[in-house]
Amino acid sequence: LIMVSVVMLALLSSRPVSPSRTLSLALLLVLILDPLAVLAAGFWLSFGAVAIIFYGLTGQVARQSRWRQAVRVQWWISVGLLPLLILFFQQASLVAPLANLVAVPVVGLLVVPLALLGTFLLGPLPAAGSVLLELASGILAMVYQGLMTLGAAPFTQLSLAAASPAAVIMAGCGVALLLLPRSAPGRWLGTILVLPLLLADPPRPPAGQAWLTLLDVGQGLSAVVQTRHYTLVFDTGPRFGANFDSGRAVVVPFLRQAGVNRVDTLVIHASEADPTGNAKVSGNLALDIELALAAGQVIVTAERLVDRLAGPLDLAGIGIDYVVELPNGAWPTSCY
Repeated sequence: LIMVSVVMLALLSSRPVSPSRTLSLALLLVLILDPLAVLAAGFWLSFGAVAIIFYGLTGQVARQSRWRQAVRVQWWISVGLLPLLILFFQQASLVAPLANLVAVPVVGLLVVPLALLGTFLLGPLPAAGSVLLELASGILAMVYQGLMTLGAAPFTQLSLAAASPAAVIMAGCGVALLLLPRSAPGRWLGTILVLPLLLADPPRPPAGQAWLTLLDVGQGLSAVVQTRHYTLVFDTGPRFGANFDSGRAVVVPFLRQAGVNRVDTLVIHASEADPTGNAKVSGNLALDIELALAAGQVIVTAERLVDRLAGPLDLAGIGIDYVVELPNGAWPTSCY
């Protein structure tokens, strides 16, 4: 909103303002209104995307069709934001250009005008305004569902280990070379500068040593044990309602940052279990199941071991390798 306001003021003043000056003024206003914005990843991604578009348009002389220009802009943003995405999230979407090509026009040309017009008509014509707002909401819901389906498809995410600051800076320089006009010499050097980011080797314990990391998941701790070639995860933490999953918010980002692509052993603590592996879990069941299906082996520790567990079974259909009766075994890594 601040960026749009700055651009509109520049146009209304009929004074030529360079893109860099417009971006700098918007940046200054944001920092004045919210100095802590620099701590948010969205701040860097938003201003980075705009700066990349300005940078990519520099030196563009030949006129191109709108669709071709839109594709080029999405290519610039995807490549240009790669270092920041890996720095903040250790992953980047491979289908983001395709998603943006569809979502941006639909939202900009349909959802936003309908929402603005519907809001304007709520006063004089409430019925018409409500219809337009519901139409905008329906279109936005369809776009969101399509994006969720596209994002859930296999091989749509590039996941990398956390890179060093030097690798991120080198990748930023490489991206700057790659986004130069085709006639610029030395663009191929950008690919070489990006390689350290893509091929970063995560740190691992030396041979004969192990690293124990305790993760605060709200109620208790989750434990991750790493050796040179082995990773064990004990407990994935609880869910706090429908909107916050401590496992996905804490455990999964840690594993991604550590470059762990596969959990060798997953330990799940249950309230009750039987010798065949059927169990009732009081923790983060959804994430437990996902990790269990991908883990090399699964161990269930139970507060109470019974001969046969009846009723709804939380871990039915999952190959359990070992079951251990361990009263109070959730402490200190409690899933309750």
